[in-house]
Amino acid sequence: MIDITIYILIFIILMVPFLARKWQVYDNVYVKNKNPLNGLRAILASIVMYSHTYKELYVHSGNEWPYTQSQYFQYIGFGNQAINGGKIGVAIFFMISGYLFYSLLNKNTFESLKFFKQRFKRIFPLYFFIVTFCFMYNFNYFNKLDFINKTFEYFKFLIFFGDNTQITQMTSGVEWSLKLEILMYLTIPILFYVSHKFKNKLVKHILTIISVLSVFLISYILRMYFEFYIDPRAALCFYVGYVALEIKNDKIINFFKSKTFSIISLLFLISAFFITAYNFYYIYLIFACSFIFIAAANGNDMFGLLMNEQIQKLGEISYSIYLTHGVLLFFLMKVADTFMSFGTKGSVSFIFIHFFLTFTVSVFTYKYVEQGFNRPHFRSLLVSKFKQL
Repeated sequence: MIDITIYILIFIILMVPFLARKWQVYDNVYVKNKNPLNGLRAILASIVMYSHTYKELYVHSGNEWPYTQSQYFQYIGFGNQAINGGKIGVAIFFMISGYLFYSLLNKNTFESLKFFKQRFKRIFPLYFFIVTFCFMYNFNYFNKLDFINKTFEYFKFLIFFGDNTQITQMTSGVEWSLKLEILMYLTIPILFYVSHKFKNKLVKHILTIISVLSVFLISYILRMYFEFYIDPRAALCFYVGYVALEIKNDKIINFFKSKTFSIISLLFLISAFFITAYNFYYIYLIFACSFIFIAAANGNDMFGLLMNEQIQKLGEISYSIYLTHGVLLFFLMKVADTFMSFGTKGSVSFIFIHFFLTFTVSVFTYKYVEQGFNRPHFRSLLVSKFKQL
């Protein structure tokens, strides 16, 4: 098993040539809205993938993955990067979600049906594709269940409340974050109508805090009493998105765009990789990650990195990267012994192949699943086929 220091260097080395040149496979990826937040999504999806890849290689080498404090690496130490990578990626993803969706509260009108329809079209097609694929692969396992239980298991996943380990081990368990995000979506219409009724800024702030705490409480109950794999603490990140949205002072915004703040943000982000996120220490992770998020939300491109053309394209397909990397990793791990028998060179090759496959496959799932489902002729074809049944 390669040392985490070497693994991090490999991760950086893999990203540098990708950013430095134009790759033909990404020519068909059209970036609708180029901005630093879109570029940040690319970095976050890659960090989550980095974390899961290291975890699988670490466990495959005969090590026990340290989830409890007694097994945690250190309060402050190099090993924390292995665990914190995924947490950092998801935390900032939630900050972006809070920023984008709480911005709807500032609009004069809000159509609940249109909102949920748009979110469904954005999230469900690829999620449905991945879940269905995983169920088909595990057909023999689910075939042992009777028809009702089999259908029930599948249906639970389709409504984002499935938690079967046969599926989650194929996806690296990333679907838990969608559950939390959907809980947040449900609060938006209520927040909009109540805040517009009172038209008081203080009431709006209080209601937003209550909504975030409600999502936290519901997810906590799901975790503790229904044994759902979900991290309630991540719900607190939604509020950071709201705070960024409420920053209106021009002097502060200009400082957030400055190179000085870029350096401060990067230093805090780096520190989040080294300091444990165990239990309530997660609060520091949120605090440290909020700097780079607030910078990007206010137009800071981190010395041009977040506006790099290739990074922008990765940001556009980041949802595909997030959902597909676990499935590809699952199948690659079946031949991991072949790679690891060559020592460090084999591990490096494994990581390179996983990253390359994930980025490439994500282009196709983005184009033919995410976008394909939303093309009018595709939906019409589905409806016509359904009527023929």
